[in-house]
Amino acid sequence: MNKTFAYAVGFLILAALILFSMTYTVRFNEVAVRTTFGKTSTASVKSEPGIHFRFPLFADRVTTYDTRVQIAEMPLVEVPTADGQSVVVRTFVMWKMDADPEQVLKFASSYASERDADDALRSYLMTATKASLGRYSFDELIGPDSRLAAAEQDIRKQLVSVVSSQGITPVTVGISQVLLPTKITKAVLSRMQATRQTLAETERTAGSAEARRIRGEANTIVENLQAFAEQRAEQIKGEAQRKAAAYLESMGEDVEFAIFQVQLDALRMALSDTATLILSDEAAPWHLLNQANFNGRNPIPQPSRSTGSERAVEEPGPDTIAGQGQ
Repeated sequence: MNKTFAYAVGFLILAALILFSMTYTVRFNEVAVRTTFGKTSTASVKSEPGIHFRFPLFADRVTTYDTRVQIAEMPLVEVPTADGQSVVVRTFVMWKMDADPEQVLKFASSYASERDADDALRSYLMTATKASLGRYSFDELIGPDSRLAAAEQDIRKQLVSVVSSQGITPVTVGISQVLLPTKITKAVLSRMQATRQTLAETERTAGSAEARRIRGEANTIVENLQAFAEQRAEQIKGEAQRKAAAYLESMGEDVEFAIFQVQLDALRMALSDTATLILSDEAAPWHLLNQANFNGRNPIPQPSRSTGSERAVEEPGPDTIAGQGQ
């Protein structure tokens, strides 16, 4: 009984082992290649996720590959440029394995594992980087007119021409670092400084010329304004002199009366606002406020009488003289 139970348990274990060796699992991000006695075909490639069957023991060998995008990056390398300079660059490539069965078989026949493919890609990437960047000058790789994007496309094209027959698809190629070698760093910095100084001097010269132009225009405008103002001032002065001459001529007809008018104007201006003044009534024009000064030392001038009736009053006749004598 014990032997029968032991045989049964052993048989179950053997059956489980044989059944386990007859299945394999493919994940959603994998593709499997089944090799039967060292031979493969497109039917041997399985990309559907799930459990698949195979011949037991050593009849079949299954290798799985990751179909996700992977990255391979090369170390820093010094690359000579077309103008005899050099730069230190680091490039990378993002790649994946084509899921097409034929391309999968090409990949499986070219590389024993994904690590081998990654190492080979680094070598191809370095060769393509040197070949592509060597066609560009130093200023085209470093500076405001950099053509790094075009250089990256050139590197990718070279990689595609090499690895497309090996079941690898380069997705993206990029230059992650561009450095200057130590031996040319000082020379490059000196050249950049000289360039900046030249640009600064050009800008200063242009600014000085513009400043001179603005100052010239401003001086012209000022001179025109001054000339116009002087001309207008002369016109106003001439008009004022003509009016003053006419006024003086009219005032010269009766000087005393003119003085009287001037004194009245001065008095009116002095008393135009509320004010308290303590002044002597003997000084002009304040003597006009005191009626006693009408016949005093500083009498108020009277207008001359020029009419006939006034002359008759001023010049008494004989009868008047006789009457006064009486």
